[in-house]
Amino acid sequence: MIIFVGGFLGSGKSKLAQALAQHLAFHLVSSKSAYGFETIRAAHREHHGKRSPLDDGEMSMLYNDIANQFPLLLKMHGGIVVCESLHRKEPRDILFNAARKLGETRVIWVESTDEKADKHMRNMQKEMGKSFAGLAAKRAVMWHSVQPFDSPPTVFQNDGPGKDAVQQFLDFYTRLFS
Repeated sequence: MIIFVGGFLGSGKSKLAQALAQHLAFHLVSSKSAYGFETIRAAHREHHGKRSPLDDGEMSMLYNDIANQFPLLLKMHGGIVVCESLHRKEPRDILFNAARKLGETRVIWVESTDEKADKHMRNMQKEMGKSFAGLAAKRAVMWHSVQPFDSPPTVFQNDGPGKDAVQQFLDFYTRLFS
């Protein structure tokens, strides 16, 4: 089984996907940890200059690499949790189509309020010592660029802080899919 957990910056998707993967003893995959991500990102920055999102072609290359790993990861781990924003249709469909060929798939979209997302990003900034300036604007751009899913994903409203949100998410998953 392959489970996709998507959502915007600061929605909590990474923490929730990590908890779900651990709970189910599945392998966690994300483009940021995928082989080749830094190579594609470096080439993108060299071509475009400053930090900017990867375009659909670059995301498609990366997602093809990830999708090609699905059969081996399923064989090794029995299941995969994929954590991605999933807001752009063309690259998203690469992952979805590859997964469907291999068996059961589930898609969960994590929603949160702007206030919660901003608080989450401030906490990450403190923990990691990185600046996340401009992320609210980036979230707004992502929100307006979401391309419809072929079939609607299951939506989880992430309202809780930290451990509460994780437990609520695991309970939500169990209720829906057990």
